Amino acid sequence: MNVYEHILQQIYGKPQLLIDEKRLFLNAIYERVVIAITTEQLNSGKIYKVLLEEMEKDNDLRLWINGSKPYNQYAYYVQTAIKLGVSFTVVHSKRASPFGLVLATVSVPSNVSNPFIEDHHFHFDAEDVLEAS
Repeated sequence: MNVYEHILQQIYGKPQLLIDEKRLFLNAIYERVVIAITTEQLNSGKIYKVLLEEMEKDNDLRLWINGSKPYNQYAYYVQTAIKLGVSFTVVHSKRASPFGLVLATVSVPSNVSNPFIEDHHFHFDAEDVLEAS
């Protein structure tokens, strides 16, 4: 690293890859997402057992939580994560994310082709998200 790059890194921090993708998925990257629950699904109050079952299977996971949501909407998932030894992070971002919870692998890409639970509470329009960015 030359002096100029070092100075830029000290001013702006380390360059990051996939910044928009990380913002969208609450700091996780898509290739590691196991399950993503939209804010509308989280607002519904329904407990998504498939997410809980995934946490039971593997503890090489992290639960990313949208910090703009009230604690009572995600408290059950946090309590379950603690009980199962799954780490979690509450993400506070200046940009809105359409996701309320994202369960992602920590060290390896997930083998999940579609991490979305497409029930009647599901709403995710990638074009709307990209326009809002």
